[in-house]
Amino acid sequence: MFNKSTADRFGSYGDGFREARQHERADGFTLIEILIATSILTLGLVGILALFPVAIKAGRTVVEASNSVVIAQSVVDAIRSGIRNSKGLSKQQGHAYFILRHDGVTDAVPSDPKLHDVKDDYYILLPRFKSGRKFPGAKRRADSLRRGKLFLYPETDRRANGGGNALAADDDGDDFQKEDSDGDVQRTFRVEKVYRLGQKLIPGGDPRDANFSEDFLLEKRVLKDMTIETLRQYSFAIKVRNSYYDADASEDRSYQPANKLYHFTVLIYRGFPERPLRADETIEPIMKVYFEAAI
Repeated sequence: MFNKSTADRFGSYGDGFREARQHERADGFTLIEILIATSILTLGLVGILALFPVAIKAGRTVVEASNSVVIAQSVVDAIRSGIRNSKGLSKQQGHAYFILRHDGVTDAVPSDPKLHDVKDDYYILLPRFKSGRKFPGAKRRADSLRRGKLFLYPETDRRANGGGNALAADDDGDDFQKEDSDGDVQRTFRVEKVYRLGQKLIPGGDPRDANFSEDFLLEKRVLKDMTIETLRQYSFAIKVRNSYYDADASEDRSYQPANKLYHFTVLIYRGFPERPLRADETIEPIMKVYFEAAI
């Protein structure tokens, strides 16, 4: 028989069972809770992973910008040094040129500036106007730039540098035609050839040659890192035209360029193709550096 004490005892046991079952449910997770937690974790991981491409692109941009600045500065120094130390006048017309000495120049540079070949990559002929050429009117300086020539180096024209005659040399500023959004034809320059860097970093050899070996590296005491030099991915070209601020040699109100000040643009490329470009193909530089120099 159940008496009151027995009922109380069973009642206390029942309360213990209920508390144990509640404890058991409190210590675990339901399926919905697990799904919610997994979704939150997945969203967090996706957000973190999405940052990797952005960080990689930003890092690559910083590296390219740093390398481009170093390369551009070396080209600027080479141009200024050439104008200062290796300037000359062509035999044909007495037009100014200078010799470019840089790692990207593949042709053997002569020790004497008077010994040159207008077809070689180191020969930089400067554009000029005819002697005594004047531009009247309110827009005389702007007209002089519009009618002046633009030269690109390395040279790609059949008659390189006009045979030493700047007036007969091709105007590279109208070599490329492209229609804009309004259907108007725009004439602009197109770089077809570049000075490739990293060609002379290792004295006496090139890692791309078949006879280049580990023994050569040991013999020349060359670090192996130089065989995979980062600069080999880069190249550059030079654009030159008369400067807007060239001296005015006229005595009247017209503008007469003195052919003394030039505007240079150094175009830095990365991964410029070694194949010939298509007729409608242009390669955009990763950096442009502008400066002016007087002769």
